[in-house]
Amino acid sequence: MIIGCLMQVPFEEPGFIEMWAKDRGHDFFKIKLYENEKPPKPEIFDLLVIMGGPMSIYDDKKYPFLSFEKEYLKEALKTKTYLLGICLGAQLLAHILGAKVKKNPVKEIGFFPIYFTSQAQLSYPFRQFVKVKSKMAFHYHEDTFEIPKNALRCARSEFCENQAFSYNHDKVIGLQYHWEVTPEIIKNILDNTYNYFSSSSIQDKKTILKLAKEYADDFKDTMYSFLFKLEDLILNRS
Repeated sequence: MIIGCLMQVPFEEPGFIEMWAKDRGHDFFKIKLYENEKPPKPEIFDLLVIMGGPMSIYDDKKYPFLSFEKEYLKEALKTKTYLLGICLGAQLLAHILGAKVKKNPVKEIGFFPIYFTSQAQLSYPFRQFVKVKSKMAFHYHEDTFEIPKNALRCARSEFCENQAFSYNHDKVIGLQYHWEVTPEIIKNILDNTYNYFSSSSIQDKKTILKLAKEYADDFKDTMYSFLFKLEDLILNRS
């Protein structure tokens, strides 16, 4: 497979997604939008991964590449390319599918479980997790998306009702949370952006860094399991 990865900032790397792709022998290309790199036509890719970043999807004036990215993703929707959005990437996908992106009732920062919905049973990559009911995830967001029309709502958390969606038979998947992050990536995110007071929905840096090490292997296994199912869909599409 040929996989493209749109990056919004240098410190939110694809982590276990890139690791999985290389382990599977797939071609993996990172496009640094923040350096104004331009990706090739989206139909070149079998899978396009859209990464997160600290900005809002509406910060086009401050980050002009966001306007380009939205139009690029609209074009990608018209192709056979599968799309996987993480955090801001998921919000961008929801937005171009016509759903609202808005402030979440609270900031959600740290390690909190996500709970899979009954609709997750209808998604091939999510179905494997329904029996376990919940999985730990890393969260780092102030905004949230509404579920696009005709999409499946696949996961929620205590502090955010819409944590994942799947659209058009898993051709478009958005994850508000992170499974792709390694401890090193989490440290880089905190070093570049953390300026919060701890609360019930915001963990302190020490706790986050401790949990990052504890859940690293679990995140790798979970991300790999998810991507194996997505790979199966892509390679066996009609």
